[in-house]
Amino acid sequence: MTDNQEIKQTFAFSNEEITEGKASRLCCIIFLLLCGMLVYSVVFYGAMDTGVLAILTTMAVFIVLFWLAEAWKTRQFKYNSSRLQIPLLALILIGLIQLLPLRSFIASEELLAVESVSSLSLNPYSTRLAIIRLCIDFVFFAALLTFVNHRNRLKKLILTIIIFSSIMAFYGILQRLADLEGIYGMRLTPQAIPFASFVNQHHFAAFMEMT
Repeated sequence: MTDNQEIKQTFAFSNEEITEGKASRLCCIIFLLLCGMLVYSVVFYGAMDTGVLAILTTMAVFIVLFWLAEAWKTRQFKYNSSRLQIPLLALILIGLIQLLPLRSFIASEELLAVESVSSLSLNPYSTRLAIIRLCIDFVFFAALLTFVNHRNRLKKLILTIIIFSSIMAFYGILQRLADLEGIYGMRLTPQAIPFASFVNQHHFAAFMEMT
């Protein structure tokens, strides 16, 4: 199978070319939100902060709402059933199972410095936070597969990624040469070595590899 055939199969391109004039406004808004999530999550510290996660959650909720509005308007729910989404769904399911109160733990309160939990997860708060992140990832990925269904949109997305990642790489080099303290010269990271907008330089390296 050639690369073009794999792209067509993954993004389910239709034979009929959709012109920009005929493109639904809701679909365009969803596409802009997807690009916005990509840029926003990288610019603001690699989406490590709780506040940034709250904004991304809001954007994901708006994507779902516009998605449902588009389905109601067209009387057809668009969804790409690519099997690439299965690992994300499996991780979400594992997280939900870990929150179930299936563990019996009996101990004297004098022996425990913290309150005991009955869930399989020893840290339910972190597990819930991870599930929220995975749900955001799933909404982003599912919407990307569904609404990047045209060559023009795919080209725009690729161009956005190339330009944005190049700018971030150039800024990261300037930041390192200027020897700024912290990210953007404002946020200090005493327990990590930052690079560009990422708290951890290895996270930035992984981002560069993907882009």
